[in-house]
Amino acid sequence: MQGFWEFALERYARPGVAPCCVTLQDELGANVMLLLYCCWRAAHGERVCGAALREAMARVETLDRHLLRPLRAARRATRRAADALGSPALAAGAGRLLQAELAAERLQASLLAHGASPGCAPRDAGAARARAADSLRACLEACGAGSARARLEALRLAGLVCG
Repeated sequence: MQGFWEFALERYARPGVAPCCVTLQDELGANVMLLLYCCWRAAHGERVCGAALREAMARVETLDRHLLRPLRAARRATRRAADALGSPALAAGAGRLLQAELAAERLQASLLAHGASPGCAPRDAGAARARAADSLRACLEACGAGSARARLEALRLAGLVCG
């Protein structure tokens, strides 16, 4: 069975997944690890909705709010300054902040996967996409997306990640 972190890295690298996740993160405040977690659980025959979604969101909220978001903001600001000033030193600093951000995301992945014991992956990719879309829609609605946008984005991301 593929662990969550490996799943997340593999799926995030697929064409279209990273831009979609970052857009949902920037526009809705969605947690990328949580989005990918919904897909991982769907690939193993489960939905993450209701109490399971609230529990998963609670597990990562403190780390997201107090570490990951500030690191991301600092990295992006440092990268903009490096580009504007043509500064290799600032570019290197942005790279170090990226490594810290990835370490925090790996910790989030560990928090999400802790206690999860998904079964063997079902062979029906269409069913996995449908489960992922249900979970992602619930997650995006919890982030404040309207139901129409949540449904559209969930279907899009589920297709990219689980397709």
